[in-house]
Formats: sequence, C-alpha cells, structure tokens
Amino acid sequence: MRRRLWLRLPIFFAGVAAGGIAQVETILRHPPSFEPGRVQLANSDRAVPLAPGLLISIYGSYLGPLGSCIGSADTPHRETASPLLQNQAFVNTLIYPKELCDTRVLVAGVPAGLLYVQDRQINFKVPLETPLQGTAEVLVIRQGMSSKPVTLPLGLDPIALSLDGPAAVGLPVWLKVRLPYEQEGSLQYPFGIQPANFVCNVVEVRRDGRLLPRFANLKSQALRGIAMSGPICGQIGQPSRPQYSGRIPIHLQYRFDHPGVYEVRYTRRTHFIHPSAPPDQVSAWTRIEILPGGPRQRARWLAEKSGQAPTDANELLSDFLPSILGIPDEQSLSILREYLYHPDRLVREYAMYGLTYWPQEKAAESVWELMRVRGPTDEALRFLGSSREFAAAHADEIVGAAIPFLQSDAAVLLRGAVMAVSRIALAADSQLSDAVRVRGDDAMIRAAEHILRTADPQTVTDYAAALGSVKDERAHELLWDFVNRRVAQGQAAIALTWRRSPGDLPKLAQLTLAPSNGQSQDREFYSLPYAMHRAYGDSALPYLETMLERSQYAWVRTDCARELMLANRPSGFAFAADAIEEDRS
Repeated sequence: MRRRLWLRLPIFFAGVAAGGIAQVETILRHPPSFEPGRVQLANSDRAVPLAPGLLISIYGSYLGPLGSCIGSADTPHRETASPLLQNQAFVNTLIYPKELCDTRVLVAGVPAGLLYVQDRQINFKVPLETPLQGTAEVLVIRQGMSSKPVTLPLGLDPIALSLDGPAAVGLPVWLKVRLPYEQEGSLQYPFGIQPANFVCNVVEVRRDGRLLPRFANLKSQALRGIAMSGPICGQIGQPSRPQYSGRIPIHLQYRFDHPGVYEVRYTRRTHFIHPSAPPDQVSAWTRIEILPGGPRQRARWLAEKSGQAPTDANELLSDFLPSILGIPDEQSLSILREYLYHPDRLVREYAMYGLTYWPQEKAAESVWELMRVRGPTDEALRFLGSSREFAAAHADEIVGAAIPFLQSDAAVLLRGAVMAVSRIALAADSQLSDAVRVRGDDAMIRAAEHILRTADPQTVTDYAAALGSVKDERAHELLWDFVNRRVAQGQAAIALTWRRSPGDLPKLAQLTLAPSNGQSQDREFYSLPYAMHRAYGDSALPYLETMLERSQYAWVRTDCARELMLANRPSGFAFAADAIEEDRS
C-alpha cells in the first residue's frame, strides 16, 4: 500500500506543476481587467471620486503576478503637496515606485505610485497633479498588455447625511453622517459627557426655510459648582469600540414637535478656536422627514426600550441613554435616574448631566426621592449639590440617610456615602446641625477598616482627604496610620497639614527624606511642599530648605524650590539657576 502511494506521488506533483504553469500562462495571455465599481477607497468597500494623493484599491483579474509585490516608499523624500487640498496627510505625499512587478497604473495618462500589486488587487496612490473636476481614464498595464480604459469621476468625496432609520414626533432622531475618505468611522457619539455637547460637530436644522433654535447645548447643561472638562474636538474615551458610529442624536438639541419635512446641514469644525486651522467641512442642506407621533407612541416605545435596556456601558452611552433623552416627561426621568447607580462612572456622570433636560427643582426632588430608598451615589450627590438651596435645606437628611451606607458592601454606594458625609458637612452654606455633624464624623472614623477593604482606590483617597477636616482627634491618628501603611499616602500627608498640628511639621518633612522607591512615591509627595507652606506659613520654610537639599524626590525638590522662590529665599532661586545651567528638565 505504502509502495503504491510513493509510486503515485511523482504523478501528483507533476500535475500540480502543470496546473501552476497553466495558471501562469493564463495570466500571461490575458490583459488586466476590472470594473468601475471595483475601484474603491483603500481599506474600505466604498467607491469615491479620485482626488490627489488618495490611496485607492483596484480589484479585478490578471492585474499582477500570482504572488504579491510590495512597493516601498522613498521616505527621505516627499512630493509637493497638492494646492487643491487642505491638510494632506503624510502618506498622501510619499513617493512610491511607478512600476512594480512589470505593472503600471495610469490616471489620465500620469503614472501612479504603486504600494501593492497582485493578480487580483492593486493598491495605488492617485498622482498629485490630478485635477478635482471632471473625469479621468484609469488604465492598468501589465507586461505590455493594457486593460480597457475605465472612466472615473474626479473630485472631493462630499459629506452625506441621512436619517439612521425612521424618525417620528416624540421619538429619537439620529442623523447618520458619512464623512469622506479616511475620516470615515472617526465620528463617535458621545463627544462630551454632557448629552447636548456636540463639540466640533455642528448641526443646523431648518423648517420652511427658517432656522430652528437649539433648546439645549453645552451652556444649558453646565451645572453650578461643577467644573467642565472633556475633549475640544473628539469624543470621550470608552472601554471598547461601541457598536454604533457615524451618527448624532440631533433630538438632544432640537425639538421635532411637528411631522413633516425638515432640512439639516452638518459642519465638521477642524479646530475649536485656532485661527490658522484648515477650513471647516460643510455638507449640503439635506431633507429629512419626521413622521407623525405623540405621547402614547412615546410611552409604548419607552416601555419597550427600557424592557430591553443593555447593561454594557458603551451601548448605554452611545445609544440607549441618548435615545430616551430630549423630551422631559415623567417616564424617561424615572428611567434615567436609575443610571445614577450604574457601576460605570461615565454612565453615572452622563445620566447626571442628562437630568438638565428637566427643571432643576423637579429633577432634584426625583433624585432625592430615589436616594432615600436606594442610598447615595457620587453623581446623585453632585447633582443635588449643584442646587445650593436644595443641599442646604436637606443637609441633615442627606447626611443622616448616607451614614448607614458607610458600611455598605457596594462600592458605588460606599463612595456616595463618603462624599455625602464629608462634602455636605464642608459646604460653606450647609445648614448641617452639630448633632448630625458629630454622628457623621464618628461614623467616618468607625468605617475606616471597612472602607479600606471594600472601596475602590479613588474612594480611599477621597476618604483620606475627608479625614483632614474631621474634628475628632481619632482622625489625626488614622491619617498617620494611612501614611505609615502607605495607603493613599500622599493624600493622607496633605490632609494632615490641614489640621495644622505643630508636631506634624518635622514628621511630614522627614517623609520626603526617606530613600526613594521610584517615581510613583515621588509623585505621591509632589504637592506636599505647597501644602506645608500654605498650612504653616514661614514656619515651614526651614523644613522646605532641608527637603530641597536632601530629598531624593525630583518633584518634591522642584515644588520646594517654587515655594522658596515665592517666599524670596535665595536657595529656591539657586536651585532654578542650577537647573537651567545644567539643562535639567
């Protein structure tokens, strides 16, 4: 049996060789062939107009050898950027070979740079001298044989707008935005943590030729006492790439109260404020239709939507939560406030800003009603705290309701309890009674070990900061215990300065004189010189000079020099002069 197999193997390999030769001969006999619809943007399945420097793929037959050939760029040199296009990418001006594996591509008779050539695919760069108007013939020439000329349009790929599914009065209106070229897929909502903050994505809406006013924007969703942050032009970071992209929930800025035809226009700002930024990209006005609907249809839709609500943070932020917002009714408020308890911080924060669609007093009462039952969370408290009148009037109740949750096993509720007991007590206009304040301080101290076992690192750090304002002397001992155990060590040390105990000053300085265990500990104590100077005044200066001279922590020494310069001490200026002379960062 084995002998027969070996006798047949030469015949088998001879057949394979003959088949390979036949295939090669077929390629040699046939000219290249491709269809217009198979000339597409590289790394995409979309046919686009040809533009200078654009990377394009051709798919067809007999385009090159059976194996692949890769064209390497002449990286030390670049072509002059096309004056017809703004802000061309580096790859658009790289120089690639004009012939690869005996294959050329001509665009309007001009050889194109070749990145990849194979039997069924060619990747090439459109010549930079290609115009932006009219059409051009594209030819593939392989070993002297030419394809049939394929005529393709020239120009820029325009922004295209459409509705992402049917839209009706009372339901979400998602605008689908198809961006040109390599920008496709770069538009990902949410752009900022405030639902109506579209940052550099500007949408205008008009009806019967008249522009509609925005009823919500970044300014209307700013909360008193809460700092705004986020990307200027981009989107907030999420744990993984969301399922949805390339669409904007325009119902979060505009009211679509009447069925009929509206028009929308999209502008992609290239920079928020920079005067020399490239021109904005603007779409044409595009008609969209809003179907009839009303409160009953919305109520049914909300019930169905909430019954199938996802738990994944990405889906909540990019679809579910923005879909239910925009119309401030009771049903959507009841759904939204539950997400103040979601384990993901971004979801909780987005839900908090989503509450701005309702009158603040109404939203605060609804959140407080839920918090009395379910307990405190960080974002629920931030929202209530943004209404100083509400927080002041309910201070005793808020702290009293939060105290039992200092022993909670749920990280979100434990974090909320620490915030409630510490921040409400510290509020300048708080009407917290002395009795509740004492109860809160005692509960905070008793919860120490439970918090260390259960809470997340940020909550532990916030807890250490809160202990700095607790009047009970046991808090002083706890903070030194944190320092010695290296638990939130830097924050605990700074919190100790707030207590202004004279005996702590030399001990705090000594912390920075211990041998360095790496940059992480250096950063832990970075702000300690500032805190010592602010708390102890000129009494801290001799210790800062010792720390400047002897500490192994570069960041600590730098901060010491800063404080000493502010106090007009020569040692601080000498440190700065030496750093400049020695060119230290």
